[in-house]
Amino acid sequence: GQYVQHALIKAETQDNLKLVIESFQSYNPTWKNIIVFATDKAFHEKDVLLEMFRRLDNCY
Repeated sequence: GQYVQHALIKAETQDNLKLVIESFQSYNPTWKNIIVFATDKAFHEKDVLLEMFRRLDNCY
């Protein structure tokens, strides 16, 4: 894997996560190649990832 972004947000809301993902996508033109996402087990907004990364085969 390759380190591409680190973001700290005050609250894990859908709107905040969408802003982080939009920033990530704007600086990483190959983001469309992402097919697997691994998150912290306490991450509750996986639906945002599935919405913003439509090619995801798996979201853990």
